[in-house]
Amino acid sequence: MTTRSTPTTTLTDRYVHAATRALPEDRRDDIGEELHSTVDDMVQARVREGSPDPEREALVELGDPRRLAARYTDERLMLIGPTYYLLWKRVLTQLLTWVPLALGVLAGVRAALEDDATVGTVVVEGLGSAAATAIQIAFWVTAVFAVLDRTGAGDEVPEWTPEDLAELPTGRAGSISDSVASIGFHVVVGAVLVLQHFRSLLPDWAHGPDGRDLPVLDPELWTPWIVFLLVALAAGIGVELWKVRAGWTWPVTAGVAVTSLAFAAPVVWLCAQDRLLNPEFVRAVSLTGDQLGALNQAIIVGAVVVAAWEIGEAGWRTATGRRAWC
Repeated sequence: MTTRSTPTTTLTDRYVHAATRALPEDRRDDIGEELHSTVDDMVQARVREGSPDPEREALVELGDPRRLAARYTDERLMLIGPTYYLLWKRVLTQLLTWVPLALGVLAGVRAALEDDATVGTVVVEGLGSAAATAIQIAFWVTAVFAVLDRTGAGDEVPEWTPEDLAELPTGRAGSISDSVASIGFHVVVGAVLVLQHFRSLLPDWAHGPDGRDLPVLDPELWTPWIVFLLVALAAGIGVELWKVRAGWTWPVTAGVAVTSLAFAAPVVWLCAQDRLLNPEFVRAVSLTGDQLGALNQAIIVGAVVVAAWEIGEAGWRTATGRRAWC
């Protein structure tokens, strides 16, 4: 680069070098000379004004040399620009809404099936899988959109038109009264799961031979199945609170489906394995093998019907925007 006789010092040379080193080689000299001249003019103007440090003030006014260089190269100083931002946000939000939760539940169920399963291992496996899935989704979705944004593929993104507007709902999608009733149901079921272990909720004839209370469910299920069911109920309450705020949307429907299946699937599996009811309770009420099998089948049918109803109702309400099933 040509040496110049100016009132500036090596501070300006360092600034020009920082601003031009990322530029194409055939443009560096010309732009460097232009920047030197600009700084010289700015410094001389400040000298006339009596500035105590004119060169530094001039460089501060020009700003970060990397940002200045980006103006010459049309470099985007953002990870994802406005062309793709809304689409990126929508895709990322929809995936993070239910995929980590679903895979976390599956990981928890898989951990619960291990012979040495404990509550801690089930929770750690479920939360760890959900967190890892969320991180992977956020990284790869963002990386894909960043590449698309920088390769010019944004020119092919369909433009928004009024035809993309959703239809108005026929009523309020998220009913507070419905959510309160559902939350109350979740709380009652959770309370029954806990209380039945410590105090009989059945008449005296269902107590043990010595008069002591008998848990209806097998006490061995506490590690980890009953805890898992309580977590599923808590997640269901979270979905209900989310629904009150967001209304009936497809992500909310996906949350209802995941939490409903998370509760129903273990109940069905335990009944199919004849592991749900407490053997002492079965003997106390004198259930025969056929009666026990029929009771397990009834519980399976009930769990499947309730889960199917919840999922179907959620999908129907989301599609129609109505308050109730009927």
